[in-house]
Amino acid sequence: MEDIILIAVMGVTGSGKSNFIRHATGGKGPKVGGDLESCTQTTESYTCTIGTRTVILLDTPGFDDTHRGDADILSEIAETLSAAYKNRIKISGIVYLHRIKDERMTNAIMRNLTMFRKLCGDDAFKNVVLATTFWDEMKDHEKGERREKQLVTERKWWGYMASKGSQIRRFQNSRQSALDIITELAGLPRVSLQIQREMVDDGLTIDHTAAGEALNKELAELAANHASELRKLQEDMEQAIKDRDEDLQKTISEMQDEKREMIGRLENELEALQADRREEMRAMEQRFNDQLHRLEKERRERDEEIDGLEARLARERLDSDSRLQEALARSNNLVTKLTSEMSSARAEDKSRYEKTLRDLKEQQDRSINEGRKWQNEIATANDKIMELTVMQAFARDRDDLGERDRLEGRIRQLEREKEEKEDGFWDMLVPLTTLAISALIL
Repeated sequence: MEDIILIAVMGVTGSGKSNFIRHATGGKGPKVGGDLESCTQTTESYTCTIGTRTVILLDTPGFDDTHRGDADILSEIAETLSAAYKNRIKISGIVYLHRIKDERMTNAIMRNLTMFRKLCGDDAFKNVVLATTFWDEMKDHEKGERREKQLVTERKWWGYMASKGSQIRRFQNSRQSALDIITELAGLPRVSLQIQREMVDDGLTIDHTAAGEALNKELAELAANHASELRKLQEDMEQAIKDRDEDLQKTISEMQDEKREMIGRLENELEALQADRREEMRAMEQRFNDQLHRLEKERRERDEEIDGLEARLARERLDSDSRLQEALARSNNLVTKLTSEMSSARAEDKSRYEKTLRDLKEQQDRSINEGRKWQNEIATANDKIMELTVMQAFARDRDDLGERDRLEGRIRQLEREKEEKEDGFWDMLVPLTTLAISALIL
């Protein structure tokens, strides 16, 4: 599967992951949200093309997702990456997005960074692009540049990853900008991520991976903190009861309910992190395998289409070469015959033979030069038709009907232009034949 490139797109909710993928795929990516509520709730894959290579883009939910817990998200991302690894697809790179307009590094952003670093591992940082987004919404670009510099210099933010080879880029909210980043990653040697090696090579469950242990520690600490606060609230409640302060009792009761709900959610996340997910893992592997088979089928169909086109263009080229050589051969035969006749002609007729031979030679030279020019023009047109046909095949595979039809129109136009040039060339050869024939009846 060397022609398939796998790139994951990660970052906090609202960092522009879905928007990046929509630009890369020409508008065929996921729904883009307009606020900080997560639109990407599951890991989804989308495809685009770089030259003749297929790129699978993984759109991942952030660890601050509004609908799901971090343990569930970590498990799904890990399962998706491991499924790819089990199907012998190493990752070409990861794009990690960050809003340049964010004025501070929130707990959610730091939690995402921690999980991201644990997922990758040091060896994979050289295949990471750390990209800032929303530059078009920054009125003060100097402020943005200062934030970008701080991101790179602070080791606890991007500094450590940058020191290990991660590249810093700006996503300029355009298709070309997205494709430039993807192309950069597609040219790198592929790597395995730490989470892939831990789960596939070492057979660890998610809770025993570096990312899982980090999340487990954080969840346990949060649960312990909330439990401590709940105990303190219970003491405050007992005092409020003694003081017969009903308003305070009501307020504390509401706070206790919130704490109990939070502790319950954290306990559920801890259980989810330790849950047996072998069935989910098998299902994910099968989904990835099915996608690879579909992409392989599409590749074979594209190859057959391109091979057929190459064969047709080769036949056309051989046919035109043959027709040109036949025309020149006929004229050469006539030149030989006229030369022979001239040698035995009367003196007063030789001047006419000489003029006809000169005209015939000039027409031959002109035909040869025009033939070379025509063949070069046809070869250029054929190369363009081949290029557009490949692009059209990829557009069809990704269901981009508008792009497919546009390319079809351009291919037809080139075919018409080819036909017109061919007709013009053969018309140009007519004088070569007529001149020779007229010479025979001198």
